[in-house]
Amino acid sequence: MNQIELEEYKEKLIELKETHLKEKEATDEGYLHNSQKESSGDLSAYSIHMADISADSYERDKNAGLAANINNILYEIDNALYRMEKGEYGLCEDCKNPISLERLQAVPYARSCIECQRVKEKNKKQ
Repeated sequence: MNQIELEEYKEKLIELKETHLKEKEATDEGYLHNSQKESSGDLSAYSIHMADISADSYERDKNAGLAANINNILYEIDNALYRMEKGEYGLCEDCKNPISLERLQAVPYARSCIECQRVKEKNKKQ
């Protein structure tokens, strides 16, 4: 990979990081911090209907999962930027062969070539 391509991937990773940081901020300030009661503005002592509590719980779980996924992607992006600094970006961590440019276009923070990734996913299923 030449220096121009490396700079393009670095820009792409930084843009991706900024996008995910905005998503994380929106998720964090949104539903994760407020209960159904607080969100509705109803601070009375009367309880909320069970269906509302269930929907509230589901929404919190969904948002927690989204936040965890965003955090994982942010970690992978930072790891890819670190690998760039070390001169290891674009090399498969498993077989040490170059990761295809097509794969890096699709997943710029990829650690493994497509062949090694398939093996990892196959092993996870077993």
